[in-house]
Amino acid sequence: MLFSAILVGLLAEVVASAAYSVPVEMIAEADCTLPAQYTIGDFTTFGDKFNGTSNTTTFHFTDSATGIDTSCQRNSSSKSITPGRGSTPRWPCDNSNVEFIYQANGLTVIEAACPESTTSTKFEAAGTTAFNLTCTNKYDGTFCTSALSTVTNNFTSFEPRTAA
Repeated sequence: MLFSAILVGLLAEVVASAAYSVPVEMIAEADCTLPAQYTIGDFTTFGDKFNGTSNTTTFHFTDSATGIDTSCQRNSSSKSITPGRGSTPRWPCDNSNVEFIYQANGLTVIEAACPESTTSTKFEAAGTTAFNLTCTNKYDGTFCTSALSTVTNNFTSFEPRTAA
């Protein structure tokens, strides 16, 4: 009985520390660490000024709470893993539990929440980071890097995962 009280207290603390609301079915997952904060390192992007075929985005993603540490890259040979038609293209990271979207307003990272969960509905956490970029114009496009080597941010959304 004491164990149950401690477990409920710990889960309440995890839920309170997240920047999003957690569905009841996920709260019951005792062995699950929910994504809350992430770090992006070594962010670079290249915009091809001719036809866009050489556009690239690269960075390193770390979520120390869930133990994910992975590289992410989109280039001319990358295949979008976008769930559903008409959605904004998502790109995979080396760890299949992490995906990203890069748009003019910033980088959105999406992490599968508790991928080993036994709940019928799978969830994902997402957060968007805007970078202060330092850019250099080159003959074939513009190369940009983050002014900071690492940027830490919070996940702000927690939604059901859309099937691919």
